Amino acid sequence: METGVTADLPSRCKSEPISLLFVGKFRPEKGLTYLLRSIQVLRDETDLNIRLRLVGDGTEREHLEELSQNLGIADRIEFAGYVADNGRLRNLYFKSDIFVLPSIAEGFPRVLNEAMSAGIPIVATNVGGIPLILNDQKHALLVESRSKTKLASAIERIIIDDDLRES
Repeated sequence: METGVTADLPSRCKSEPISLLFVGKFRPEKGLTYLLRSIQVLRDETDLNIRLRLVGDGTEREHLEELSQNLGIADRIEFAGYVADNGRLRNLYFKSDIFVLPSIAEGFPRVLNEAMSAGIPIVATNVGGIPLILNDQKHALLVESRSKTKLASAIERIIIDDDLRES
C-alpha cells in the first residue's frame, strides 16, 4: 500500500517538493498563522522545497490567504478547500509526507487518527488532548504552541532525519 513516507526523502529535498498537510477548520485556535510563518522560516533558512496543502475552510481563510501573500510564500501554499469525500481525503493523507497540527487549543482531534492510519509523520503542538493521544518522539514530534521556529525546526528534523521519519 502506498504511504506518504518515502525512503529517499532527503535525496529529493531540493528537487521534488516535500508535501505538508493540515486538515481542519480555519479558526484562530488552530494556529495556522504560526504554520504559515514556519513555512517562511523554512524558506528563508533552508533550501528545502516545501509545499503546504491546507484542507478545510473557515472564518480565517481570507486572512490566511492574505498572510501567505504578505509573507511571500503564496507559491508554496495550496488552499484545497473543504473535502467532504472520505476517499479523496484519505488519498490526500497518503500523498503527503508530513502532517502538521499547529493548534493553540485543542480537544481530541480526529485528524491525528487519520494521519496515523495513513502512516505519515506528525508534527503537532503539545496542547489540550494532543499529548494524551500522541507520545512525543514516539508517535509524533510535539512542540510548544505559538512558535513558528519550533514548528519549523520539528518539520525540518523529520525531513532530514531518516531514522526518525521511518519510526
